[in-house]
Amino acid sequence: MEGARLGVYEGTASENLSGYLIPQECAGRMGVRWMEVTDEQGNGIRFACEDAPFAQSVLPCSEYELEMATHLEELPVPHYTWVRIMGAQMGVGGDDSWGAPVHEEYRLPSDGNREFRFVIQRRQRDDA
Repeated sequence: MEGARLGVYEGTASENLSGYLIPQECAGRMGVRWMEVTDEQGNGIRFACEDAPFAQSVLPCSEYELEMATHLEELPVPHYTWVRIMGAQMGVGGDDSWGAPVHEEYRLPSDGNREFRFVIQRRQRDDA
């Protein structure tokens, strides 16, 4: 991945939900080396890559709920935080999102297994 600033970012699952006219997949982050999902007290879980950066998203609703809603107000009141960890993610298209295929050099092969490793740790506010 090129062209992104390396840094540590904070936000909430609700802030990750994009205000698209029709709800759809959003909030994907690429090149992630580690991430923590915590409550207001700092307790939660930490995901860290072992060999290569991963992709992730954190949302207040499931992919199914996004798919079924035709307007943002149809999304249910959040009761959970949905975390997705992915080895990689391919974009929606080439030069536009309505018909051009993804350029060959950016495609992910679908004819085999993909493997990646990461560590999940419990985090408590008192952890260093």
